[in-house]
Amino acid sequence: DLREPEYLPRSRPTPEARDQPVLRVAIAPMLSPVKSLERYGDLVRYLARKLGRSPEIVERRTYAEINALMRLRGCDLAIICAYPYVQGNQDFGLKALVVPVIGGKTTFHAYVLVPSASQAGSLLDLEGKRFASADLLSAAGWLHPAVWLQERGRNPHEFFGRHLITGSHDRAILAVAYGFADGASVNGLIYEQMAREDPAIARQIRILSRTQPLGMSPFAVSPWIAPELERALQSRLLSMQEDAEGKALLDALKVDRFV
Repeated sequence: DLREPEYLPRSRPTPEARDQPVLRVAIAPMLSPVKSLERYGDLVRYLARKLGRSPEIVERRTYAEINALMRLRGCDLAIICAYPYVQGNQDFGLKALVVPVIGGKTTFHAYVLVPSASQAGSLLDLEGKRFASADLLSAAGWLHPAVWLQERGRNPHEFFGRHLITGSHDRAILAVAYGFADGASVNGLIYEQMAREDPAIARQIRILSRTQPLGMSPFAVSPWIAPELERALQSRLLSMQEDAEGKALLDALKVDRFV
């Protein structure tokens, strides 16, 4: 449903947990709000419980808003895209805590997608067309196609007839599948998962091109986080595969482990 609400209510502590310190986790909109909560909610609750804290999940509309939240010390941990992490690291010292290993790799590919009936042979054939991206700070959603076009002497800001900012990769994929966009650049892991869950998506979409490997999205912490909390978070994430509940959560996330 492309009309999902932009925000979900924050996850509130239960009455018995209100006296506990809070673990506040920000989730960047790589997935739409409902899908983000489905994917990461159990993980956040697991981490909070293991650390003796009450979980609070915070979502924002854009990647830049998540970075601003971390800059203003509004969260302890953020699940973010690689390019906003690089910007945050350069701007205010945002620190990468762990990255997931998926399918034995700490990298993924961005996919440029078009409708299955499209005659496009490359991104250049989408000139003047409608193009979808999750966010302007998304490496997979916009940085890759923008740089690719610049390297071929084209201005990415003038190339497309309309640039649709969908707010998440799953919405960009659905925009192509449902005919709202003539192309999109997306996180390939998210596309592959959606195609497995709904084979109709794979029938409606063709992968036009794949990038070279890109760095996996990190879990990051503010430079002002208490050192003991940083160590505890990192230790718990790195050892999740060693307990049954943690292993089950990793399996549900399709993550081998964190490194």
